[in-house]
Amino acid sequence: MILKLDNYKNSLTKVSWLLLSLVFISIPFSPLLTKIALILFVLVTLFTADLTKVNKAFFKDPTIILYFSFYILIAFWAFKSGLGLGLKKLGTQFLFFLLPIIFVFVQFEKKLLINLIKYFVSATIIACVLLYILALIASVENGGHTFLDRLGREQNFFQYTHFTKSLGYHTTYFSMYLTFSILVLFNKGTYVLPRVYKGLIIVFLIVTLLLVNSKMGIISLIAICIIQFTKRYKALGVKTKLLLAITLVIVGYFYFFQSNLSARFSQVISTLNKDFEDAVNVWGPLGHRLKVWYISSEIIKDNWLVGTGTGTVKSSIITYCNNLFESRRCVPIKNFNAHNQFLESFVAYGVSGFIVVILIFLFLFKKGINNPLILGFTTIIFLNCLTESVFERESGVLFFLLISIILILSDNRNETC
Repeated sequence: MILKLDNYKNSLTKVSWLLLSLVFISIPFSPLLTKIALILFVLVTLFTADLTKVNKAFFKDPTIILYFSFYILIAFWAFKSGLGLGLKKLGTQFLFFLLPIIFVFVQFEKKLLINLIKYFVSATIIACVLLYILALIASVENGGHTFLDRLGREQNFFQYTHFTKSLGYHTTYFSMYLTFSILVLFNKGTYVLPRVYKGLIIVFLIVTLLLVNSKMGIISLIAICIIQFTKRYKALGVKTKLLLAITLVIVGYFYFFQSNLSARFSQVISTLNKDFEDAVNVWGPLGHRLKVWYISSEIIKDNWLVGTGTGTVKSSIITYCNNLFESRRCVPIKNFNAHNQFLESFVAYGVSGFIVVILIFLFLFKKGINNPLILGFTTIIFLNCLTESVFERESGVLFFLLISIILILSDNRNETC
């Protein structure tokens, strides 16, 4: 009877591994499938959990403790805004509490944990191919790859939001998948392929990232390239250094000077060159962000200690906007959050929320000193948190927590990823 029970638990452990693998494979493909696979993984893991085999080192890790602390803050300040506003936010960010508990009972070997990262990268590559196929199909059906939107602006099925929305993703989050996949491919020993094939895949992903055209995604790519280059500079041969330099010059030239993709960066420069009063009223992504950042700073001045409460950021921004600007100037940002995770946490939870988010990144950067994957991943998330409230969307929370937890688990095995 005991033997049968052990066999049954072993079978469920294999099922748990398969479900977790499906979670990582489905992240770049389908938010719905990711959630279903994750729910099943959690249920199976809880059912097979051995309370005598708890990963105490993981549970005591400062970063994991901060994940718990962040969710406790969210739950605590929900009382201030009322459960009506806070309940949805509690659900979206519940993974900050749940996933650390679940992975305390995960006993997979480091090799298997690294395989999850490989599965994610492979899935991202396939998802990119699928994006091109779907864009091509849409172009054939439309009779061309360009079309006019409802405001009469020319759009392209192979660029920006229209490129990624076929899989249901915002450009910011898909660009994070791409930059992290490129980072993994840069690191020796994580994703083993012949050098030529790996080089071609990296080029393919970079081209896709340029077409996705998330500004912070491109800045993140530049950042991880600089990190990789500085770490490997001495080991690189003269020909390799020259090839990298020529490649960067060619890509930069065609992107910034010979394509319409650079228009988004030109808009940024144009907006930043204006007086502040004019810049915040520019109709465009940066103009809207400057406005919500300014409004967020005004909210923080009045609520710096305790914040406005869980789930109140959007309503607070529009209320303050109507007090600071003409009502018509507030229409474009009606449903905007702070578009900056640090400001978002400060507005909602006060100084304590801001400090917790800062500490999360500080401890991750500290871990990254001796782990290039953690360093690169943290850099990607940190940079995107400057222009997006990454922890306020399920896709951002899932990606951040799953990847960071797997990297922390593998790092705690006292081996270099």
